[in-house]
Amino acid sequence: MTILIAEDMAFQRDYLRAIISDNFADAGPVIETCDGNSALQLALEHRPSLAVLDIKLPGLSGVKAARQIWSELRLARIIFWSQYKDEIYIRELARIVPGETVYGYVLKSSPDEKLIAALRAVLIDEQCWIDPEIRTVQSRATSRISGLTDIEYEALIDISLGLTDKAIARRRYL
Repeated sequence: MTILIAEDMAFQRDYLRAIISDNFADAGPVIETCDGNSALQLALEHRPSLAVLDIKLPGLSGVKAARQIWSELRLARIIFWSQYKDEIYIRELARIVPGETVYGYVLKSSPDEKLIAALRAVLIDEQCWIDPEIRTVQSRATSRISGLTDIEYEALIDISLGLTDKAIARRRYL
């Protein structure tokens, strides 16, 4: 049971490795990398039982690496490990997660117990595990009453960037 850790901060890689070795005795080798491009290459080469990807990685982001991993390995199990609970990341993930896969999303600020629960759920129980704070953002983003459609959300981003009506229309092919 190989596990891949893709995290650009060495102390966080050490933390993840320690949590895995202390709580998952049968876990085989832990492969580590600090950037998204090598995470993709290692995942395709070693086909790990689980990949723990930081959402923001140098080179190729964790989300883009996951998209490419899932294009080759539809059932790959991935836990997104992030300090971000912003709607933009939640929407981006919602567009790429294959319906039949098992994945998780854990905040770096979570206590050890939550991280261990997520690892156990995805790796052993084959269940999705989403941090409760992320579920709140997901439900708000997908609410038919108070949420925005993807097009509305993207238009708001364009407006916040200061684009003119004409620039938004060109960018959105309107």
